[in-house]
Amino acid sequence: MTGKVMAGSMEEVRHRWEGGAQGFVAGGVAESTKGQAKEGTPTPKAAFIKGPLSLAWVRAAALLPGKTLHVGLYLWYLAGLTQSRTVVLSGRVAELGVSREAKAEALLRLEAAGLVSVVRRPGCAPLVTLVVGQERI
Repeated sequence: MTGKVMAGSMEEVRHRWEGGAQGFVAGGVAESTKGQAKEGTPTPKAAFIKGPLSLAWVRAAALLPGKTLHVGLYLWYLAGLTQSRTVVLSGRVAELGVSREAKAEALLRLEAAGLVSVVRRPGCAPLVTLVVGQERI
């Protein structure tokens, strides 16, 4: 057989993330592939952080307290998504479990560490530019 799997010849075991277990756990056996989307059919893509991502930047953010690393990585995600060095940090960071207050504190920490520059605008989400070393990414 070259690349094709005959029905009933293999089992596909699915895993799911369990936060309480701090890892992946078996989620049961998947149903047969019969009746699923044909080969070449587009499938939804998972979100990812586009690189290159400076390990020195991540290390510096990881050493800061609270949800700082969460916010920093979300900024990198937005930068890759928009293909821009400067992004608007909206309230969507709450999807990562970051409250409004934690977001503000994290931005202050990132700014103090020289990892970002922030333009705060009354009534608007902050405008954040990622900084690596002395030059902006």
